[in-house]
Amino acid sequence: MEHGSAAVASSNIPQSTDILVVLRTFAGEGVVELDDNPPVKLAPATLLITEQHRLRTCRSRGSSWQYCWFEFAREGRIVEMPWNIALSVLPLSWEAETITRMISYLAQPDIFAHAAASALFAGLMHEWAIQVHEQPHRLRGLVFHAISLMQIDLAQPLCVESLAHTCGVSARWLRQAFTEVMGCSPKAYHTDLRLYQAIAALRMGRDTVAAIAQRAGYASPFYFSRAFKAKFGHCPSQCLRSHP
Repeated sequence: MEHGSAAVASSNIPQSTDILVVLRTFAGEGVVELDDNPPVKLAPATLLITEQHRLRTCRSRGSSWQYCWFEFAREGRIVEMPWNIALSVLPLSWEAETITRMISYLAQPDIFAHAAASALFAGLMHEWAIQVHEQPHRLRGLVFHAISLMQIDLAQPLCVESLAHTCGVSARWLRQAFTEVMGCSPKAYHTDLRLYQAIAALRMGRDTVAAIAQRAGYASPFYFSRAFKAKFGHCPSQCLRSHP
């Protein structure tokens, strides 16, 4: 991910067929040239999604261009939004803080910090998609605020009552909001966050199952393995064996 302000300049883009790019403009204007497409002009509060191998050059229009550049592998389910056109997406109240946290996480050598950055990016993509598809949801702000609080320290046990108090609502209301927006309870979502961060760490193959279990908030490797197998259908050790 790049984050910065570009003066009047242009750059050539390295090609990859497996990478998607999201370019978010905050201020100023930019121009991106794509294969088989007219140049895309990016005004403030716009978003561009494209395949990296289609990118040719990008440059600012005028004195400066303030933007964020995200790259991610084309794996799993991708939020559905139009590609190769400028999308109008208003800034979110928590967007700048979230991007700052992502940059901080990515600067750390810790695998779990990188997984947390990925989770925050997924939340951003989801919120941007809601704007693009004009599907406002009255509870989504509450739920995503609660998720951002969960992600501060996933190793700590989740107390729904304390989380709800911090969010300014009752525990019952928070549970109802999660069920409506995410289709599960806060505790179930918290468990999923832990396990997805754990499987990312396991695939890196740099630590033991016991160490990763502890960092994911499981005091016992046995309970971690049981929860992991219930979620993914296989034992954590299989990830280590398949990713030497």
